[in-house]
Amino acid sequence: AECSHQPSHYLRMGAAFNYNGVAASLVKRLKYSQQPHLAKGMAAFLFAQFDRLQWPMPDALIPVPISFTHWLERGYNQSALLAKEMGLLLERPIWQLMSRQSGDFSQAALNFEQRKALESNCFNIKSFHSHALHGKILLVIDDVMTSGLTLQRCAEVLQKEQPAALYALTFCRTLKL
Repeated sequence: AECSHQPSHYLRMGAAFNYNGVAASLVKRLKYSQQPHLAKGMAAFLFAQFDRLQWPMPDALIPVPISFTHWLERGYNQSALLAKEMGLLLERPIWQLMSRQSGDFSQAALNFEQRKALESNCFNIKSFHSHALHGKILLVIDDVMTSGLTLQRCAEVLQKEQPAALYALTFCRTLKL
């Protein structure tokens, strides 16, 4: 209910699953158990959901970036892996054009109020890509949507470049904080 009262830059947001059971286990294994190979199967479910939603074909997929510290810990960005596999299924390019300036801590244990307090300027577009976004349909990919604030922060930055439309698709969404 809290999220429904906040304006969104996305035309639509969706998820393949609720964050529970097997779906939650897959996300945790992808993120925390060094099992990047799971992204391929998870992307198949993202593809099925995308097809079911009948959204327009995007010009490119944009993975939500992670902090450099998280990348060093994992060795990969789980959202980028999902976007890569989804891009292969959709036959669309992946534009890793965003960077994350902060967030060297996990948001998993934060409640909604703590998430809202996160810096609004923690995401940036790499300057050499920004011209390519104007008039494009973009699909932002992430593993989990909890409060939706990370996706909204990404959209705030992307919207400045005047894309034609923004969509967001995650593997899971939480039911509540």
